[in-house]
Amino acid sequence: MCGQGMAISRAQIGRHVVCPACNRVLIPVDIRPANTPESAVAPAPRPHVPPAALRACPFCGEMILPTARKCRHCGEFLPAPAAEEAGGRPRHEPASPADDSADPVFLLRVSQWDNFWRYLTCAMVLIVAGGAYLVPAIRPWAGTILAVVAATVAVALLFIYLGARTSICLISSHRIETRAGIFTRRIDWVSMGTVLDIQLKQSFIQRLLGIGTIVVKSTDQVTPRLEIYHAPQARMAFEYLQQQIARHGRVVVK
Repeated sequence: MCGQGMAISRAQIGRHVVCPACNRVLIPVDIRPANTPESAVAPAPRPHVPPAALRACPFCGEMILPTARKCRHCGEFLPAPAAEEAGGRPRHEPASPADDSADPVFLLRVSQWDNFWRYLTCAMVLIVAGGAYLVPAIRPWAGTILAVVAATVAVALLFIYLGARTSICLISSHRIETRAGIFTRRIDWVSMGTVLDIQLKQSFIQRLLGIGTIVVKSTDQVTPRLEIYHAPQARMAFEYLQQQIARHGRVVVK
């Protein structure tokens, strides 16, 4: 399945065998004639994979197959292949192991639940504007009032939605990067090796919705504090950061 060759004995044919490269369970099938001696069959040569078809492991930097689920050098489990993410849409590989912001493990956007009260306020404004039909003194202009208010609310809703949609956090094995802004853009990032402390903040409702805010404190002079605000999959991202900080020698977490 992963393209790696493996040697098995005749006693393992028909039994469950675990592939050492991708950790999948396989069942070997013997296609040789029944009376063929073991010594008469040479082992199948290992397929040659050109270097151009390989990619670097984000954890140890060794070259592995693009479809590998587990690095055969360091034993770390790898992110899902690009063909299995986002409905099969391809993702660009990083230019080098040190610059992997183009291929993050987590790509988080501010949850639209953060805009719940803003959306509710816009709905209430529309309801109040529609109440103009109930006031006899302004009933002749009620349609115009409602149209103007509806157009204003639509523009406000667009900016509210885009404000959350364009607030992105990229988390990889080497760095944490946040991007925000609709017309202007602000990008902050810290190296994973400079992180001193991380904290996860979740209210009861946020725990039910699976969102939360992760606060990252680092020794970076430009960005000593980085906040991943109202991020979905907050618990999974927090646990991944714990693992990466421990790998870089930092273990102070809350």
